[in-house]
Formats: sequence, structure tokens, C-alpha cells
Amino acid sequence: MFKASLTYKRTISFATALVVSLASISPAFAQTVTQSEQKRAAQDTSIMKSAGYNVKVDYQNKITRVFDKTTNIPVMEIPFADEASLRKYDPKNIEHRLLSDMGKVWNGQKAAFTHSLTNLAPESMMFFMSMGLVIAGQLVLDYSMNPVAMDQHVTHSFSPMGIIGFQLFMYSQGAASNVLAMYMKNPKYHAFIPYLGMTVGATVQGLATQIASDPNVKACAMTWMGKKVTDKDLQRGVDKDPCSKAYDYLVIHKKIWEMAPNITSMLISSAVAAGLEKGGTAALTSKVVAGNVLRWTGVDIVTWLVPGSIQVKGLRMFLTKGLKLAAFVALDQLFMRSVTYAWKNVFDGHELYSVTEELETAINTQKKSKWTSSDAELQEKVKTFKEKLSAWRMANLADVYEANQNWQSALYQLTQGYRATENFYGDFVSQVRQTRFEGSSNLARMAPLNGVTPDGMKKGADDSYHTDPKFIETRQAYTVTDVASAATVLLNSPDYKSLMAPEKKKFESIINALGDKDLNKVGAALTELNSEMARSAQNITVSRYYQVLNQLRAMLGNPEPMMQLGRSWATTYVTSPSSYEKVKDTNYYRRVGLFGTPKISDYMIMQMVCGPDIEKGDASVRSSAGYPAVFLPPTIANSQDEFYECEGIAEGAKENRIYDWKVKSQGGNYNGWVDYLLAQTRPSIIGTKESSGFETWWKNNSYAQMKTAFDKFGVEYDKIVVKLVRGLYKPGKIAINAGPAYNGTMNSIFQEERAYLSILNELMAPSASYKMNFENNMNQAPTNPLLKEVEAEFAKLNGLLKQIKVVSIDGRERIQSSLQNSQLEEQANKIQEVLNKLAITLGVNSAALSKTAEKDPFAALEEEESGKPTAAVATQKFKLSKSQNNLAVAVLEALQGLTTEMKMYGSIANAVSWDKINNLASVNEDMKKFNNMVQKQLSEMRSIANPTR
Repeated sequence: MFKASLTYKRTISFATALVVSLASISPAFAQTVTQSEQKRAAQDTSIMKSAGYNVKVDYQNKITRVFDKTTNIPVMEIPFADEASLRKYDPKNIEHRLLSDMGKVWNGQKAAFTHSLTNLAPESMMFFMSMGLVIAGQLVLDYSMNPVAMDQHVTHSFSPMGIIGFQLFMYSQGAASNVLAMYMKNPKYHAFIPYLGMTVGATVQGLATQIASDPNVKACAMTWMGKKVTDKDLQRGVDKDPCSKAYDYLVIHKKIWEMAPNITSMLISSAVAAGLEKGGTAALTSKVVAGNVLRWTGVDIVTWLVPGSIQVKGLRMFLTKGLKLAAFVALDQLFMRSVTYAWKNVFDGHELYSVTEELETAINTQKKSKWTSSDAELQEKVKTFKEKLSAWRMANLADVYEANQNWQSALYQLTQGYRATENFYGDFVSQVRQTRFEGSSNLARMAPLNGVTPDGMKKGADDSYHTDPKFIETRQAYTVTDVASAATVLLNSPDYKSLMAPEKKKFESIINALGDKDLNKVGAALTELNSEMARSAQNITVSRYYQVLNQLRAMLGNPEPMMQLGRSWATTYVTSPSSYEKVKDTNYYRRVGLFGTPKISDYMIMQMVCGPDIEKGDASVRSSAGYPAVFLPPTIANSQDEFYECEGIAEGAKENRIYDWKVKSQGGNYNGWVDYLLAQTRPSIIGTKESSGFETWWKNNSYAQMKTAFDKFGVEYDKIVVKLVRGLYKPGKIAINAGPAYNGTMNSIFQEERAYLSILNELMAPSASYKMNFENNMNQAPTNPLLKEVEAEFAKLNGLLKQIKVVSIDGRERIQSSLQNSQLEEQANKIQEVLNKLAITLGVNSAALSKTAEKDPFAALEEEESGKPTAAVATQKFKLSKSQNNLAVAVLEALQGLTTEMKMYGSIANAVSWDKINNLASVNEDMKKFNNMVQKQLSEMRSIANPTR
């Protein structure tokens, strides 16, 4: 345990020391090589020889050394030590070395810290401008990959985390440069040191991001600052020795490996930028990057970050002469995805061998105990197996996932704004029709008793404020009557008796007015009560008059009369749960013309007056490169009217003025914009007494604009779907795939599906020893009739996805697809039915399924709807032990997770198809969970790809 009490700067010192000093630590394992280590060394040798390198295995130090075949220059070192060996690098064992190096960093970084603080603002601006230029260039070259990049960049760079992260980056890279200068005595290399320091700085920032991922990492950091582990920490899952536990998380469990591709990419960027500055003429296209990435990943330049050590070979990485920050960032973004792809195929692919073997071993261990021992380890292995394969497919489709997430972000505001507008406008027009044709409506009601506590109201009746305001007002009137009677007690209080005569007179007049049967007069009294309180509150000391008024107001609740037409309806629209559901999560402008619009209902009403006139060809759909597309609610007002209030030239007005503004129009004068719209909403929208014209008007105008916009978006989005289709059905394995799983997504899914079916088969027909044979199971179809039925339904879902085809139209690759989202839902339900049938046959505990499903990142097996007949008739044929039941539950849920994943690919293909979005049979909660998991893993994959992110 580190016991030194450290400041913030010393904490960063340690993080910097960790990156710098580990580079000089070489493993010296003088011990027996285990069988698993020999196997790993043999596999590494085979992979690197096939890639064209010379290889030498150093069994004494447990390192596979790789050399360039032509020059014999050392390329990289791949440690193959097992967990026991890695634990020699536990924090306790290297404490003294790191603390020593931290002292060097502390002495070297004082200047860097001062420089960072005094120059943060100009450096931040320089970096922001450089990044802005890079992203603007990317938008021009490849708009399809990230249409909201500029918005993301602006938002993050000016956020607190963006600023802090940048300071951490600049500070730590300066500190690292000073320390490296101490190590490198040769002056000719000093010009290159700041740029290696830049890479180290980004790595430190990456380490800082891990604090949010594991409680022990944060707790360990706190111990470095002299804090102790508290009982509350222990309750949160923090270990008594958090540093050792954090080491497990970052090193033993290989979390720190996620930073390796980022470091590689940044070092490549440095070297290539130097080469370009020297006059290199080769064009850096995506094809060039893809074609040379393996060599760049392995040769001369690179630093390999591995559990326990960083191996640095040669000084070629210092070829960063004249590197400019913008060039560094641009090149890093160019290389990042390709480097990550290569890294994950070599290392993550290889890891799948051990993942499958460990799952086999855990199952056979249970078999030996006759399924009576604890199954905790087996459950963990199943979970790991599922997560690793999901992450594997995500890595192979990373550019598709990321581009799809960016497009979802770009179009979410547009589609949400469209839906919210359609819902609100429809409700508003319905109220206008009631007013015109029936003589009254909730929209036309005022709310003199707004805020008064309704008498006898039960919980859960919040919708009534909007849907049945007359009922609420009656209950509020009971409260006012009761308070008016009880308030006479205040007239005998010492505070009241000490008031001045004018104050007594005013107070008595308010109480008397509360007893009036005319609720508008009661509302006027409540307004006067609030005014008197505001006036008396201006005194330097709290007056007795204010106290008496406050007692009366508290007895009433929180009275805020709304005597303007439409204001109560608009206010309760966003406080009523059922109506707010129609507009929630919608972004909107907080000002329209002169008027502030803090509530979305305020905004919608003013857009009804000031919005684009789509009947005249104005656009409701607005988009600009780099920013999310938005839907601007259109005007429904008299087309002959034009209002200066919509231009926002004069001084702004608060939102309450929307409802009592003196409106002068071609058709007359009105008291507020709702009053105006009640009279001047377009006849084509109002329709007749028998039928509304809104739906037809909306479809002919707003819907048509959305469809046109999505057709244009679809041209760009097709590029993503082309990549998706090719990634889904990529055959075999690529050359650098070092593992058992196929690179093609569907092949990988069916490998995983057959692995699960083999486990279920083992439960139904036990063998002497379970063997998954994951790598070759594509040649081993299930033989059990029920398992064959499961696979047949999966094959049908795969057949639906094959309807998405790549075609060439006018020289461009486009997507043609007859697939509907409703078809995906229907086939997913059929898979569900056969899985339910399988669960019944196995005798799986349905309660256990439900309980586990709450924690599972994928969708759980849905329980049958009450009263709905079971589609598949099945009877229980097996009686499973508790451990067997738990395994069956985990596997059945994993199969349902594969269904969700396959269904998601169809949804990605249809994501920018407006007709298909509107034809979606249901919005599946499973898909939301899966997308959340995708976003989390994407964030981890690009955690330090950019120093400002």
C-alpha cells in the first residue's frame, strides 16, 4: 500500500512516473515455463512468422522477440507470462522503484506545471482551433462517417471535463519531457523529446479516465493522497488493499491493454508527420493506412504496452522533428481505427482461445462434482465468453458501429422534434376545434386557483390537472373556503394586532375576497396576496406583516393564479405525466422572437405563430454540416399575418407575456397569442365540425418534408450500410486474426450460437467430457430435434438480413432492401417461442430467468403475456440441478441476446429510411439496452484516441 500523502500535483507525478518508468522495467523471469506459456509462445511465433518476421523465443525472460526479416532490427517483444508471473509486478513489489522515479518526476515537472497554468488559455485555444480544422476537413472528405463531429467537438472542448482533461494532457506531457531530458544525456535528441512527451501525456490522461471504471482504481489513487479506505468504501465494493485490486483490474484483466493501440497510433502519427515534413510524397489515403498498418504496428517506431511492462526499442520513435499539434491530431485520427483493428485481431483474437478453454474447463469441473459444487466460477466464465465475443464482433465492425451512433445522434433531435411537434399540434388543434364547435375547452379555461392544494386529492392523479381542470378547481375551491374560515384565527394573533392600520385593512380585504363565490375574484385576491408578500419582503428585516401573509399563503398551498387564456393548459401540458410523455427529451430553442420560451409548450405555441410557412415552401427541416439536423415547428396561423414580434428586434419579454400580449392582426385584435390562434388557425387545419383537417395537412406538408430529407440523408448513410453488409458476411479469417473466431459477423454469431447449443445438448445428453470445439463448430450442426429447431429459426432471421443488398446505381454503391423492421420483430418473436419451448422441456425455473434478466445487458427471455395462448406445446422432460438450471438460464438468455444483436443489424440498415422508421411495429427495450452497451464499449475503445476526448 502506498502511504505517501500526496497533493494533486504529486498524484499526476505518480501517473506520469508510471508511464515513464515502466519503460525501463524488463521482466526477468528465471523460472519454469508452464505448459500454457509454451503454447502461447508457439502461437505467437507462428503468427509473426506468417506475417514475415524473424522470431526468437526467450524462455528465460518469457518473451517472444520479433525482428525485421531484412535488417534484423528488433521490432517488438511479446511477453507470454501467465498470471502468476504478472503478479510479481503488483504495486507492493514495485513500490520503491516507482516512488523513486516519482521523485525524479516531481523535481522535473515543477516548470511544466507552472507553464501549464500560465499558458492554459492560449494553448487551449490553439488546440481547439487545430482540432476544429481537422474535423472540418473530415466533414468535407467523409461526411457520412460523423455528421455531428463539429458539434461533439465544440460541446466537449468547452465542457469542464474537456478543459480539465486538456490541462492534464499539457501538464503531464511537459513533465514527461523534463524527465526524459534527464534520462537522455545526448543533446541531439532533445529537440524530439516534447513530442514523445505528448504521447506520454495522452497516456496519463487515459489512465485518469479509468477512475470512473473501477472503484478500486479511485480508492487506490486516494490512498496515494494519504486517505484511508473507509467502511463506506468497503460497502461500495472497494477492497481493503485497493491498489492490488486495481492492478488486477488494469493488468491481470488486461484493461490497460485498451490503451496500447492508442499509444501505437500516436507514435505512428509522430513519425509519419516527420516524414511528410521531410518531403514525403506518398498520399496518406485510407487504403494506404490499411495496407501498411501491420507493418506500422510492428516495426521500428512502436511502443508495445503489455501487462507488467512497456518495451521500447530503438530511437526511431523520436523522429518527430518539427511536428505540429494539428498534424499530430489529424494523423492520429487517420491511423487510430486501423491500428486498433490490427491490435484487436492479434491480441483480443488470441485471447478467445483461453476464454473458450476456461469455459470448457469450468463445465467439466461441474460435471466431475456431479453439478453439486458452487457454480459461481462457471457463471462468470459464461458471462466472460458472451462479453468477449460481443466485443470481438464490435471491434470488427467498429467503424460501422461508430458511424451509426453518430448518425443516431445527428437525426435524434430531428425525429424527436418532429414527433413532439405532431403530438403537441394535434392536441392543440383538438382544443381549438372544441372551442369553436362545442363552445368550451380546457385550452380556453383560466386557472384562478392554480397552485392551491386540492382538497382530498389522492396520489397518482397528476394527469387530472391537465385532462380535467374543472374537477381540480372544484377541489381547490373547497380548500379556499376552508382556509377563509380558518384564517379568522390569524386576526387574533399577536403578529396581526401589531400591524399598522393600512396593513390590517389590506389583509382583511384579502381574507374576505377568499370567501367570494366568484372564483375570478378569488384569483384576484390571491394575486394581491402574492404582490403584498413581494412588497413586504423588500424590507431589510422580515416584517410581521410578511409573516402573517406567509402563514395565510402556506395554508393555501402555493397559489399562483393564471388568468391569461391558454397559460394553464400550456403549463399543465408539461407537468402532466401522460401529455409530457409526448414531448419529453426534445431539444428546443429557449427564445422565439421577442419571447422567452423556457417550457416546450411555450416554444410550440410561439412557433405556431412564427414558424416556417411550409405551405409556401419554407423548410421545417434544417441541417448544416457538422451539427445535428433539427425540425422547426411550422406556423399554423393566418398566412396573411406577419408579426414584428417574431423577428426579435425589440427587447425580450418573459414567457407569461405570451398569454396576454396585445396582438394586432389582419383579422382583429386579441389578448395573447392563444386567443389569436383560437380565432386565426388556418381553416385547412381546423377542418369541419365533422372531421379535422390536421392529419391530412400534416402528412401533405411536414411528413413530406421529412421523407425528402431522409431520402437525402440515406444517400450518405448507404456508405455505412455497405460496410455493414460486407462486414456481416465477410468469409473466413483475415491474415492477422490470431484467434478461433471468424471476422465475419454472422459466422461469429453462428459460432457462438452453436457453442450455446452444444452446452444445452450436454445438459440433455451428457458425455464423459464436454468439448466445445469452438473453432471448428461450423462443421458440427446440432442433432437434437429441438436444438435443430432453434437453429432453423436463427437461420430464418439471417435470411431476412440477406435481403439487404449492395447494388451499383449511377456508378455509386447503394443499398436496396425490402426488409421491414416489423419482419425482424416477427421473426425475433418466433425465436422467442422456440426458446420458451426449450426452457419448458429443460424444466428451467422461469423465476430465475426473470431475476437474471434484470442484470443482463441483453434482453431477458420475455414472460408470456397473461391470457395469451402458448404458441409452442412442450412438456418437461428433464430435471436439472440448481447449477444446471443456472447454466441453462444463462445460455438461453445469451441466445436471446444474439437475437437482439442480429435484429439490431437490420435496424442499422433501416435507420435512415423514413418509411421504415414509421412502419416500426414496436420500439424494443432490448435494443435500447444493446445500444447503451455499444456506446459504452465504443467510448472505452476510443478512450484516449484523442488527447482532448
